[in-house]
Amino acid sequence: MTAAILARDVRLAILCDLMFPSAPSYVWGGTGTLSANGNTYLGLGPVGAIGKVEEKSDGKATGLSLSLSGVPLSQISEAVNTNYQGSPVNLWMACFDSSWNLLNYPYQLFGGSMDVMSIQDGTSTATITMAVESRLIETQRPRTRRYTQDDQQLDYPSDTGFQFVNNLQLMQIYWGNPNGPSINLPGSTGVTQNVIGSAP
Repeated sequence: MTAAILARDVRLAILCDLMFPSAPSYVWGGTGTLSANGNTYLGLGPVGAIGKVEEKSDGKATGLSLSLSGVPLSQISEAVNTNYQGSPVNLWMACFDSSWNLLNYPYQLFGGSMDVMSIQDGTSTATITMAVESRLIETQRPRTRRYTQDDQQLDYPSDTGFQFVNNLQLMQIYWGNPNGPSINLPGSTGVTQNVIGSAP
């Protein structure tokens, strides 16, 4: 790959994998078809465009945009009604020899997921632009977990170690008083337990 990029005649292609839930789409920026990654890529030519691929020195996530122009208005409804958000998107840079045979394995330029789609209508065709989020955006989203029974069940459905946590918020505990009030704990099948505590 390095030798091909530094050569006098450089043959590059940008490949795009759009993993729609209904059916994946494999496209590239030229014309005709190319075979790479075990897939056949359809050339979009001038109707397809890719935004700037950036990497920040501070590790901040930066997305990009993908656009497709010349879309017939009759096909807009299909794009709008497709459940695409969160689907994977991968961009690859491929190098080829003089006969357009693939050299080595393509280099991944970008990996992310589909975000939102905007449509700009024309007189007979439209331009669809899709925002794509970088995978790094996941590192900036908070991971909020709770010490509760419901949260524990997400990972360990048979664990009941937190089943009384919610009731503790409303419970009065009298420390050091053996004659304190009795309570019925939820899930204790009617067993009454003394709460030992000390009243002021």
